[in-house]
Amino acid sequence: MYLLNSEGILFVSNCFGEDRVASLIAREFKFLCKQHKKSIRIYGATLMGNGREYTVNNIELVYHSPLPPSGGFPTKSIKGFFADLISGSFFNILKFVKALKKLYNEIDTIFVVGDIFLLFLSKLALKNKKFFFFALAKSDYFMPHYLIEKWFLKTNNIDVLTRDELTAKNFQSDGIKAYYFGNPMMDNLFSKGLNVEIPEDKRVIGILPGSRFEAYGNFKKILFLIDKIERNDLFYIAALPHTLDIRKIIDISLKSGFSVSQKGYITRLKKDLKEVLLLYDSFVEVVNLSEIIIGLAGTANEQAAGLGKPVITFKGCGPQSTEVRLKEQEKLLGGASKYIKNFPYGVIREIEFLLDNPDEVELRGRIGKERMGGPGGAKKIAGWLFSKIFSLEEN
Repeated sequence: MYLLNSEGILFVSNCFGEDRVASLIAREFKFLCKQHKKSIRIYGATLMGNGREYTVNNIELVYHSPLPPSGGFPTKSIKGFFADLISGSFFNILKFVKALKKLYNEIDTIFVVGDIFLLFLSKLALKNKKFFFFALAKSDYFMPHYLIEKWFLKTNNIDVLTRDELTAKNFQSDGIKAYYFGNPMMDNLFSKGLNVEIPEDKRVIGILPGSRFEAYGNFKKILFLIDKIERNDLFYIAALPHTLDIRKIIDISLKSGFSVSQKGYITRLKKDLKEVLLLYDSFVEVVNLSEIIIGLAGTANEQAAGLGKPVITFKGCGPQSTEVRLKEQEKLLGGASKYIKNFPYGVIREIEFLLDNPDEVELRGRIGKERMGGPGGAKKIAGWLFSKIFSLEEN
């Protein structure tokens, strides 16, 4: 049993989706500490982004940085790499390491959520500390870890958590201490109970444009798609995250030929007989109301599939929604998400196919639920982490 000698634990994550997972685990861990009367300081640090997920979960944020021009994917395109280079974003990595080094005497345990590179940076800053690693960025379903990554984990004797059972079993067969307790991405997905009126004669399609800067271009592309769909029995609802500026969304809508009206928390777009509702921070409502999802997001696409809805994707306008990434997501989700190369008409045919084949909708929904797992992962992981760190009195 590993015993905590100092009074601090640091949760480290890459960015948006990883921040959310790390903060949920940290919140559950904090609850256990309070329940068992353990005095410990809990910190959070994100390599990129504002770290909002930590602050809303009452975790002390010790480092955050602006999102780089590449959106956090500098190796996915030459353009993104040089944009980050010119902007000086790579210096944020050095600032991150420096910030963690300042915490050296205040923490003894580090829980890293994301990729091996983040784990390496954290170990570089906090040598001789106890590390736990949640390998959220990769899965053997679509992107197995490289041999050198496995060597690093094994050589450093790191306990590894995985996002699925397949990856955990493969790690174990390679002699790595790996565990699977569920996927916290499916935790804390609650409906706000918003009253959204849907015309009785309409079928609902959900829209997930993403949460990063490219989402504006993605949204414009989705409006273009909607304009090309000839059916008039469809009703569209878009889930907009807090990171998107409604003024920019409205400007895009107007330039795309849609009229705009606002009432309360709902913004309504209209063009001929096409109607689109825009809802902020209402992801679960949008997914639950929809038969199928048009998604150009990362985490949100996976969560929608995990909630049982088939996701249709196509190439978007940035590093989060490239053909490569969305095809990887298709593999990860076992076909619950489907990438369509032919835009817009191939996408329209896929929408028509799903609307006319409820059995296929049900099949893809079931696959998505199986691949993502149910809620409760954060609580299980926090419990495991707590038992690894403390000798509980009942033991």
